[in-house]
Amino acid sequence: MLINTAALTGDSDTPLFRYRVQENKLPYGNYVFIRSYRNVTQILISKDYNILLLYTDRNNRKDNKVPGTGFSSVDSVILNIPPLSQGEFDHIIETFLIEGDSREFSTRPNRALKFFTENVNEDYIRYTKEDTEHRLRLLDDNREVISAMNFDPFWKSLSIRAAKNSAGELNLYHEVLIRETWDKNIKKIIRRYSSILASNIKENEE
Repeated sequence: MLINTAALTGDSDTPLFRYRVQENKLPYGNYVFIRSYRNVTQILISKDYNILLLYTDRNNRKDNKVPGTGFSSVDSVILNIPPLSQGEFDHIIETFLIEGDSREFSTRPNRALKFFTENVNEDYIRYTKEDTEHRLRLLDDNREVISAMNFDPFWKSLSIRAAKNSAGELNLYHEVLIRETWDKNIKKIIRRYSSILASNIKENEE
């Protein structure tokens, strides 16, 4: 698989962000993005419509302090920010992979693993499977897609993307984009929710 680690272009997404947060082309708003590819895991936080914070764990199979870079887009100033402990970093990852982003001020609210796996048999969830990838879509009353999750436990991959942002604009960015991760924390989450999904699908078939 050819992996392009260049910054987001505005019309496509990439598995990893550039390590200097200001070098990435990013949407405006308040949100959290998660990226992981093999040994690298990243959390990007946009807050107050101005401050960008990017934390990059370059060895996600071991416990480390996770360094970050910050940038004020209004003042065009690089910010010095303290690193996160491994526990803090893992807690943010776990929260957004499992619960999604339901914060009132979020401009990119989305559902995540807990919602999709627990409700896979409901009428408002469209479920299909292709090879090892589970594809789940949250539908509105008109059967239009609100949010999408692709989940592949075999390849340790997960993607989550809301169809539109809070302003109703087409969403070109994944809130979560994980490909073939080696991250010990994410792999644990994937195993847990793979089991829940399999159990709920089997229950519906019986």
